[in-house]
Amino acid sequence: MEQTEFQRRVTDAIMEREVSEVTAQLSDSENLVIIELKDTDAAFTGIEARQFVAAIEQSAWREGWEEEIEDFLQYVLDLADVVENKRPIEDVAEEWDVDVNS
Repeated sequence: MEQTEFQRRVTDAIMEREVSEVTAQLSDSENLVIIELKDTDAAFTGIEARQFVAAIEQSAWREGWEEEIEDFLQYVLDLADVVENKRPIEDVAEEWDVDVNS
């Protein structure tokens, strides 16, 4: 997966387990997943979000900290479903009890 500089910064920080301040949301147009960590953020298409999740899952599993991040990664996958028009935004918002655009 070829990542942008911003995507790489976010991915690297999460792989280094700097996950306490990580958030995910949809872009205003609902065509990108925005992952924000501290003072940086990155936009991912649906496919890129799935590749991001796969990379983080592999690293977390290998290092034994997958339980710390599994809910966040599932949320990112659910947002990717919205981006790819596989699920309505209302379903994801209700399932996670969140406003997915904030």
